Amino acid sequence: MNSKSKPVVLIILDGFGYASLSPCNPISAENMPFFFSLIARYPWTTLAASGTAVGLPAGVPGNSAVGHFTLGAGKKVEQPLTRLTRLIADDAFIHLPIIKTHFSALAAGGNALHILGLASDGGSHSRIEFINAAIKAARYYGIRKIYVHAILDGRDVAQKSAATFLEKIDAPIATIQGRLYAMDRNQNKERVQKGYNIFAIAGKAVYASWQDALADYYAQGMYDEIIPPIRLIDEIFIKQGDGCIFVNIRADREREMYALLKNNNLLSFLITGVNYMPDGLSEALCPAPLSKTTLNDFLEQKGIPIFSIAESEKYAHITYFFNGGAEKIRPNETRVIIPSDSPMTFITSPEMKAKEITDVLCKALFDCKALFYLVNYANPDMVGHTGNLQATKKALSFLDTQLEKVYETVVTQLRGTIFITGDHGNAENKCDNSPSHTLNPVYFVVAGQSTIDQNVLKGMQTVADVKDIIIKAINHS
Repeated sequence: MNSKSKPVVLIILDGFGYASLSPCNPISAENMPFFFSLIARYPWTTLAASGTAVGLPAGVPGNSAVGHFTLGAGKKVEQPLTRLTRLIADDAFIHLPIIKTHFSALAAGGNALHILGLASDGGSHSRIEFINAAIKAARYYGIRKIYVHAILDGRDVAQKSAATFLEKIDAPIATIQGRLYAMDRNQNKERVQKGYNIFAIAGKAVYASWQDALADYYAQGMYDEIIPPIRLIDEIFIKQGDGCIFVNIRADREREMYALLKNNNLLSFLITGVNYMPDGLSEALCPAPLSKTTLNDFLEQKGIPIFSIAESEKYAHITYFFNGGAEKIRPNETRVIIPSDSPMTFITSPEMKAKEITDVLCKALFDCKALFYLVNYANPDMVGHTGNLQATKKALSFLDTQLEKVYETVVTQLRGTIFITGDHGNAENKCDNSPSHTLNPVYFVVAGQSTIDQNVLKGMQTVADVKDIIIKAINHS
């Protein structure tokens, strides 16, 4: 590192929101004494990270994709959830050109439509009304064979809430499976293949109804997210000439399933909620949000080296989303992705990969020539999604020790500055075992040698304002 340069480190505590102290809020001085010592000594504020502040519909909790996109872009950009919800409300969904063209042809050929999507109202990846909008459009154009392949949530909504959503689906439900299978983002090829095979290969039903299937798995102590792929109707699978619409509106958890679907030569078409891959070649209902004036664009133009690190559960967030929808590794960027453990271990091992991230980061601060460091710790969000209060407490307590190590390296030894923020709320509300994101604001803390003071923070309102503050700090580093 240039001896004249002082590192600027942006630490995103994923799912780390602000809320008043309560027995349901594990973000406390008792669990995180070092973090609370920082906010006692340094400037800090709270920032809006949900709803219209980040381009989502009013009253919709933020999520990791939107939060990172907004942090990197430094501005609010309308998100696909907002656009698609509006298209449906205005009855314009039915008349989208790709819907009209493909659904009309499918009806004329007498082939089946397979609708794949997350069956919940969580809003991070989809909404139940997207499935029903596709069903309505299919009937409008005269498609007679309509089959739904429902992905169960249990993460963005209550863990055993599938029935609430499945009973709203107005078409035959041919298969169900937990999002652990259909929406993997850790390259677990065997798991995703099982999720794909249930609607791509012939087979017999193993349950008479989804009600029977849920009752059986709940009795085994399994909840929606981890229920394996289940066939509910005999011999319903993708056949020659059938079409498929995958209604989810985020890229990171859809890519692996999409890769299998796009190689299925039997399909006459494959429509997606947004472009799941950066090549933009798929036929999508909504354009993916884009920004070409991100923080990393600024740093690249100035020739400022970047170091980015996260575990694989959040790989897309510090890459694709923070970069405004661009996948590329920049010429001056060093990128480290540490493989995550299985989500099945997050309660028993709430530390996740925080130590590994800290160790690599602290070494890089001495060895790497970067000036700006982007760091994501996934614990508050991923452990928070378990709904387990005690596990979330342990995750935050361990994370607090990692923050102290980073502080000692960045501030004490290298005389730099760390900025600590969240991308949305989650960990601060574990009442009634809630696994869901929240509408709460997030912390924004400035710790170290920066000239940013409390007066500067008074002008900040949303996570979109973080970009300019980071640029100011870099310019004075």
